[in-house]
Amino acid sequence: MNRFLFTLSDLYAEQNNAPLEWYLAGKKGNICSYSMIDKPLRAYHSLYQVSYHPPADRWIYLSALVSYVNSRMLHPSPFNKEYEYSSLQYWHSFEWNSNSAVYYYSIDGAMIRKTVFVDHSDFKTYISFELVQGQSVVLKLFPCLNNRNIDTFEQNLEHVHCEPENEQRLAVDIKNKGRWYLHHSQVAWHEEDALPTIWYPYETVRDQYIRERVVVPGYLTTRLTEDNPLNMVCSLDENILPADALMEKFRAGNTRDKILVNKKHFQSQLEWLMRNLQTFLVEKEDGRKVSVLAGYPWFRDWGRDTMVVMRGLLYCIEKTEVKKIFDNFLGFLSRGMIPNCFDPHDAEKAYYNTIDATLWLFIAVYEYYRLSGDKEYIEKNFEAWTEIIESYAMGTRWGIKVEEDGLLSGGNKNTQLTWMDVKIGEKAVTPRMGKAVEMNALWYNALKIYRFICQICNKNFTYNRYLQQFERNFLPTFFVPDRSNLADWVSEGEINIQNRPNQLFCLALPFRNYLPVTVQQRIFKTVTGELLTPYGIRSLSPRDSQYRGYYGGDRYERDSAYHQGTIWPWLMGTYIDAYVNTTTDDRVKRKEVIRRRILPLLNEMKHGNVGSIAEVYSGDPPHEAGGCFAQAWSVSELVRIIYRYL
Repeated sequence: MNRFLFTLSDLYAEQNNAPLEWYLAGKKGNICSYSMIDKPLRAYHSLYQVSYHPPADRWIYLSALVSYVNSRMLHPSPFNKEYEYSSLQYWHSFEWNSNSAVYYYSIDGAMIRKTVFVDHSDFKTYISFELVQGQSVVLKLFPCLNNRNIDTFEQNLEHVHCEPENEQRLAVDIKNKGRWYLHHSQVAWHEEDALPTIWYPYETVRDQYIRERVVVPGYLTTRLTEDNPLNMVCSLDENILPADALMEKFRAGNTRDKILVNKKHFQSQLEWLMRNLQTFLVEKEDGRKVSVLAGYPWFRDWGRDTMVVMRGLLYCIEKTEVKKIFDNFLGFLSRGMIPNCFDPHDAEKAYYNTIDATLWLFIAVYEYYRLSGDKEYIEKNFEAWTEIIESYAMGTRWGIKVEEDGLLSGGNKNTQLTWMDVKIGEKAVTPRMGKAVEMNALWYNALKIYRFICQICNKNFTYNRYLQQFERNFLPTFFVPDRSNLADWVSEGEINIQNRPNQLFCLALPFRNYLPVTVQQRIFKTVTGELLTPYGIRSLSPRDSQYRGYYGGDRYERDSAYHQGTIWPWLMGTYIDAYVNTTTDDRVKRKEVIRRRILPLLNEMKHGNVGSIAEVYSGDPPHEAGGCFAQAWSVSELVRIIYRYL
């Protein structure tokens, strides 16, 4: 499977669900994202985007490129409200791979190929139109210019000014941002000022911003022949090769390194997953630091997500890149904590409102050592590992500390310090204060891994008392015998016994001898019966009165459902770990079960956003995809599971 190929029948099959869409990502957090019908359907869809403080401060500059052939619009109009599947009379087929998105159009006996590339190392978008069959045609292109931060939806169109500098370059002035350039083949430019409205029909599903004005300063026109393509390059650079020469050079060199996949089963899917996972990597400070975006199109780099993703990413990238990612977050280590997230406009301003990001760092580093044997890196950062353990044991931000019973506690009813972190105003939708079950599983594993690190580094481990207290007190604190599940959290005498997936981490993480195997099996059975779905694990049992089976609607409705029954694909990896650790099935049966569990998610690469996996799905059938259309840990956990177990 070296490409995804789609025909009209594929488009029509999708029209009653999420639209088929694609994205191409650069290494600085910039992306091209668009719909397969060649019309922007989301406010996040764009053909040219720049990040001024990678991967933060992202701006959309080219929202659409309206294309006419022989005076007829090739694609559905971005200026109409509807999806317009009925107007796909010229749309022939579409190809997507990790390097390019390619549209084919058939009109007046001619076949036209439109190709979009993204420069992986710089802020450049390449677009070409070629006649691959038939007689020459007249092509007109109307660039729809924008000036909007992806997070605000506040435009400043009065600050957009475009003018031709020469026969092969348009300069677009953006107040306070400087200039960007539209380089093109030597074709005619016609000035024609307009401020049309683009509609984003898919945003109506999210009750979001659904339309906006754009600047159309004129149009390019040429006669397209087999020997005369039209090439365009959007760039911040003024002095680059002519567009035609640059396009040829980029076509020749724009290939990702070959990924060697040695898995007999799911080989083609695994290669796609690994290529897609690489697109979430972003460079900071001119490549000196590397981070991981949590999801496209709107997430930036989060500490928790990054460390979870690392467990799958370890199979996809070189050791030097792995260490750059670890070093990036260790560089922000403060009071024993790595950041939860960074400011949307300043990639160096960190926020520390999480318990588990730092604990997941221990899991990721442990996995890294198991795969690499890199003792030098472990020794080099021994002081950092020690600072983390000491800070958590003695106390750090948000009341995070180990209590007298050896269990980790933190936060209150108004804080959201775990991955279930939604707040509406000042109200926590899923308050999880005190001793959260998976935070304690992660803390126990961090202690065990730190003891392992001490052995590697020939240092004394002085926390055996904490391990002993934990092993003695965890089961009586959390296990609910009559329900056969673990409490989700315990705080000052209050115990929350909702059936949530967080208890799975107690069965799935490397160290879990604080729970008898028989208890683990009972818990796994309970989770399977109420939380397992084809696309991941529900965040709350449907039997619970707070369960929300549909993820959709406006921001309030989505946030209210986010962790109240919504399915999370990334948890399928944790579920499979728990299955392997608790089952009595033989090796052959285990593989059969795991293949069956992950197949629906692998098939999702052909739906919605092609080549990737969405962030969430509705808890109730038909389990519609939602959230970010491409989520790093959804992809990473599939990579990890296939490598580890298949």
